[in-house]
Amino acid sequence: MADLTPPQAPSQLTCSVIDVDNSTGRATVAVGWMDNCDFPDEFVTNFRFEAEDGSPMTTQAVYASDYDTPPGSTGTRSGQVVIPAPNGPFSVSAACARWITMDDGAKFSVFSEYSATVIVDPVGGGASGGKTHGKGNNKNR
Repeated sequence: MADLTPPQAPSQLTCSVIDVDNSTGRATVAVGWMDNCDFPDEFVTNFRFEAEDGSPMTTQAVYASDYDTPPGSTGTRSGQVVIPAPNGPFSVSAACARWITMDDGAKFSVFSEYSATVIVDPVGGGASGGKTHGKGNNKNR
């Protein structure tokens, strides 16, 4: 029987706004995290973005094929994803997924719990000098 153990959740999540494209209404954000999954069938890390009021913005993924080398390794990871341009502070959390091959050949996803949530202020404030397109400040929720 296939091992359906959920992977360990990502930790030490960071996120900052790199650029906002006002013509498309999209923003590129940099994400960083500690990959704690030591399963060689790790498939993806999903990032769930929510507006300040808790309404969903989007969920985006960074695929393990882009960061998990060799498969089953752990460590600090980073990537970039595109999200709807934020109108103010937003939150992000992350979950890891395994893509398990069952004994009959069927594929099955098993997700970790979501990481602690990080609040991102796209205006920057503090060290970024309040630049609209500067790096956001991360605050654990």
